[in-house]
Amino acid sequence: MVRRRDLSRCAFINAVVEVGATLPQALDISRRHKRDMTAAIRGLMKGSSTAKADAQALALAVDGGIVATQFADSPAGALKALARTVRAIRLASKVE
Repeated sequence: MVRRRDLSRCAFINAVVEVGATLPQALDISRRHKRDMTAAIRGLMKGSSTAKADAQALALAVDGGIVATQFADSPAGALKALARTVRAIRLASKVE
């Protein structure tokens, strides 16, 4: 996420919302980006038996954080919630 208020959005999320239904290429590009983002997160979770599911959950949380930031005065709340999500997933991974 970017701290500048006018740049705190995700072009891929916006593309799906704004033109996804009428421009299939935008939807394809956005889906590919989300798959790549999830794979990058999964790459950080080496050794976890639940890495795939955890990466999917974190990718969803990141997207939610980006959207939440669009409605907030700052990204602080979204970053705090995302950090909590990461801690919960780490804890759950140790239990399983």
